[in-house]
Amino acid sequence: MKVGDYVGRIKNDWQKYNRWMKFEEDPPEPLGIIVATGLSYVTKTWRVLQLDGTLVDINESCLEVIQPAEL
Repeated sequence: MKVGDYVGRIKNDWQKYNRWMKFEEDPPEPLGIIVATGLSYVTKTWRVLQLDGTLVDINESCLEVIQPAEL
């Protein structure tokens, strides 16, 4: 994951803790674009510009890359 990636929120709790698990019937909910690293010192978070224009810090374990950033 890096700045510029289009990410979605993982809806399945099993997949949050077991990244190798993929559920075709439960795809990630489109969320927005990563614009910066988050402000948490305890866990890895990313600042995401959501589709509605708001900024939120979200734990990396809750996110999945839908489309990687092209440089």
